[in-house]
Amino acid sequence: SVSSDKNISNNEFSLYCPIQNQRKELYHLLLRRKELMGDPASMPHSIDGPNNDHANNGGGGGGNDKGIGSLHMISNVTSKLKKGLTTSAPSSSSVTNEKPYIFGSVNKSIPLGLLNNNEINYEESDIFNMCKESYHKMKKDNELRNRQTLTNYQKSVIDSTAWNVIRIWLGTHKLINFKKICVVVLINESNSPIQISEPFVHAGQATQMIYDKETYDQTSKMLLPLGVIYVVGWSYGPNPFKKQHILFAIDTTATQIMCSDMRSKITSIAKTGYHSGLLESSIAENKDWSKIIVAVTSR
Repeated sequence: SVSSDKNISNNEFSLYCPIQNQRKELYHLLLRRKELMGDPASMPHSIDGPNNDHANNGGGGGGNDKGIGSLHMISNVTSKLKKGLTTSAPSSSSVTNEKPYIFGSVNKSIPLGLLNNNEINYEESDIFNMCKESYHKMKKDNELRNRQTLTNYQKSVIDSTAWNVIRIWLGTHKLINFKKICVVVLINESNSPIQISEPFVHAGQATQMIYDKETYDQTSKMLLPLGVIYVVGWSYGPNPFKKQHILFAIDTTATQIMCSDMRSKITSIAKTGYHSGLLESSIAENKDWSKIIVAVTSR
């Protein structure tokens, strides 16, 4: 556990953490936010001090002994760190007060069927490559492995990429070539890699997984923390005697996702040790497309 001792008038911020390993972990987490600290150079001294004998002797309740089991620093953002600070990695929103990104925000920003001259001639492989390009955009903004959460910009790239896949797909699959489409995005915001099996198709023609080789290993099928994977599924072409639908399952060690063009079929069920959040579940009124965003976090 972590308790705090704050002297706001002197702009000081002190944390009491009785367990030495957790104290070091907490220190390194704060050091990652050193750009928000008034004087990061003053941080290292307390954690290198005496061992936590005070805590071992049953004195863990007194958070005012700054010489033992504490971190003491000068901070110009004490008010920003008051809330939500624990020994686990702080989210960017808890430090910067950044509002959570709302997936689906881009769905009406670019109308369906509106294609530029290049997009008119897109093949399916070109559409899938758009997902690969999104990884480069996210890395350019901020290297994933140096963060504990995705930025709002990175989430907006994921959102707009999924939408553009739908938009261009419907613009290039018309009339006798028409096929429904379902785009699913799985974001691993947990603390550990998750294993993802190949999608199992119950209804529809096929699926395609698109991933970044730096965050997804095809051999072990492991998606690293902060990794993102796209799964695109599509129906067969028009059939005058039968309605075409999409239904496929994505099974992982963290969650099982059912993906479909039918709202009643869409589910995301978390497994032991994880939370599974359905951040977006959008379906067209005519069921030509569906867009599903799922984020997995650790319990």
